[in-house]
Amino acid sequence: MRYLLTEMPSLNVQQDVKSALKGAAKSCGLSREQIVDQVNDLARRFGLKLGPRGLSKDSLDKLLDPADSEHRLHLDALNLLCHVTGDFRALDVLAACHGMGLKVIGPEDAALLAKAKRNEQIKKLKQDIALIERHGAAVLPQIEGNKQRQK
Repeated sequence: MRYLLTEMPSLNVQQDVKSALKGAAKSCGLSREQIVDQVNDLARRFGLKLGPRGLSKDSLDKLLDPADSEHRLHLDALNLLCHVTGDFRALDVLAACHGMGLKVIGPEDAALLAKAKRNEQIKKLKQDIALIERHGAAVLPQIEGNKQRQK
């Protein structure tokens, strides 16, 4: 889906992402120092560069300050902060900014969604079977045609 510039939702999400990360850091049960240590440890293990000497507490404070527009959040830092805090609301902010109803879901919701889709498929197959039982082979081309249009 493409938007005209005048209809487009804001794609400048830095402030909202920072707010979500700030909430994640506050509610995760770790001190900011512990967050910095874990982020730096993961960055080293995965070969990611977060500045010349890694992430400092001062840098973290600036990255989590929604009012600070000078210090931009790096993609690797976003990823690591979400992982360390166990909170992915910041990714949800990114998904939602496109105005298309996108949402980040966890494994439980993904399983529910997969189940709902399978149930819809089963419902459709039962309808097809009922049609065949009522009308015989004459409806097979119609059923096959419906399948082709659904793809």
